[in-house]
Amino acid sequence: MTSSDSSPARLRARLAEVDEEMDALESKLQLLASERRRVVDGLNAIVYPVITLPPEITSGIFSHYVHNPQLGHTRAPASGHGPLILASVCRNWRNICLSTGSLWASLQIYPNPSWDVDDFVHLLERWLERARNHPLNLRVFGCGPDTIMPMRIFSVLSHHSHKLRFQGQLPLLTKLVVSFIIQGDRPVMMTAFENAPLLREARLSGASLHWISLPWFQLTHLEFYDESVSSCLQVLNETPNLEVLDVFLSGLDTGPLPVSCLTLFHLHTLKFAYDPEGRLLDLLILPRLQAIQLNALRGDEGTARFLALGARSAWSLRSICLDDMTIRSCIVCLRSVPSVTVVEIRAWDDHLSDELFRPLRDDPTFLPALRALTLRDCESEIFASCLAEMLESRSSFGDQGRRGKLESCILFFSPQVSRNLRPSVEKVRTRLRPLVDAGLEIFIGSPSDLR
Repeated sequence: MTSSDSSPARLRARLAEVDEEMDALESKLQLLASERRRVVDGLNAIVYPVITLPPEITSGIFSHYVHNPQLGHTRAPASGHGPLILASVCRNWRNICLSTGSLWASLQIYPNPSWDVDDFVHLLERWLERARNHPLNLRVFGCGPDTIMPMRIFSVLSHHSHKLRFQGQLPLLTKLVVSFIIQGDRPVMMTAFENAPLLREARLSGASLHWISLPWFQLTHLEFYDESVSSCLQVLNETPNLEVLDVFLSGLDTGPLPVSCLTLFHLHTLKFAYDPEGRLLDLLILPRLQAIQLNALRGDEGTARFLALGARSAWSLRSICLDDMTIRSCIVCLRSVPSVTVVEIRAWDDHLSDELFRPLRDDPTFLPALRALTLRDCESEIFASCLAEMLESRSSFGDQGRRGKLESCILFFSPQVSRNLRPSVEKVRTRLRPLVDAGLEIFIGSPSDLR
């Protein structure tokens, strides 16, 4: 601004211009405000038919709109055609939505790790409370690496278990599969399934008494994976009525194990895997066990614990399956169970045909009750004469009643090995034709040959 522009006369003139413009704008604002009042009055005078509907009719219309509401699937509080969208239209519709419990009785839950856990759980709690006493149709989808949120979700659901529809009513639940991937050390107890009177079978992976509460006492079938020996024992102490137990142990024990043994009086079938030293076997008594499968039991210590388990239990096993074990360990285990009638061995080594077939042929005290023998995953060629002599010995032709009659012998090879062994297989079949005609069941080949 030049010196002439900043003279008192020019400044007073400019101030007058500004005042005039402000007066003009104020007058225009007053006119617009008056016009706005007329428009608002006109709108208020309009009667919307949907607003005048009785609340029960409006809630019926809303029930046709609500479809597959979702919580946690997107960044929106609840996506899909859900009641939250209707409740955000106006106060009247919000009141109708909040008073219609059926609108909140269905929900698809997606545990979203991007959400704050407390906010997500709070919204879920409010949602389920609004359903009142209506039966709940809920679907809980898979979660990512965050496992705290799904456990918190199931804890909330436990308070509504009497209303839940889990493949029907929760009181009809008979089998449960739960898998945990625990990160951190902050336990959140899952109690959603502790009131299930018909629950008999459970498959738990990475679970323990710190993470889930079940009606343990009534369980008869339990699959327990990816936990430690001590954690497994804690669960077994709560399940005295087990009949079938499948254990896959991979967790490390950090504390001492109990010194006393646990007796499972009703257990008749045990599948036991990946506790190479057999520490769990050292802590059990299984007087009624009929069938056992041992996987990856290694070394003299593991074998000794199996033998000690048999001595403590005074069992009369009928079936045994040995998987991923040395032939020496297999022979030691088999010698300790003379009552066995069914034997299956998997992943054998090159010495099996000699070390197994010889005692089967020559030793009358070795598996005297054997009726069925299955060898799987054979990777080496068997000696036709050795196999034939063993089968002849274990049949009524060669044993003269000293041992039970072998009724079936099945040898599964890999497809490639099976093709290479066709000449040897045909030689064995020709030699054993009289036994086959007498009723001995023999199969030698790959599993695909049975199809």
